[in-house]
Amino acid sequence: MKKSENSDSITVTITLQGREYQVGCSVEQEEGLRKAARELDKELASLKSKGGSTLGFERLLVLTALNATYDLMNERQSQELAQTSALRELQQLEQKLDAVLHASKQIEI
Repeated sequence: MKKSENSDSITVTITLQGREYQVGCSVEQEEGLRKAARELDKELASLKSKGGSTLGFERLLVLTALNATYDLMNERQSQELAQTSALRELQQLEQKLDAVLHASKQIEI
C-alpha cells in the first residue's frame, strides 16, 4: 500500500481472480474496500465454478455486477416494504392511543 498525494487518501492493491488492481480510497475506507474485494473475488470464483470457466474475465465481472445489483435492488425493496408496514402499524397504534385518550377524557368529565 502506498500513500498518494493527498495524505488522507491511499492507494490499495486488490486482487480479483489473480489480477491486481490499484484503487484509491480514504484511510477510513480501506478495510471496507478490502472486504468488498474479497467478497467480489469469492462471487467471481463461484460464478466461474458454476460453468463460467469458459467466460472471459470481463463477462464474469459484468454477470457478477448484475447479480449484485439485482440482490441490492431486492434488499432495498424489502426494506421499503418493511418500512411501509412499520409506518402503517405506527399509525394504527396512534389511532388506538388517540381513541383511548379520548375515552379517558370523557370518563374524567
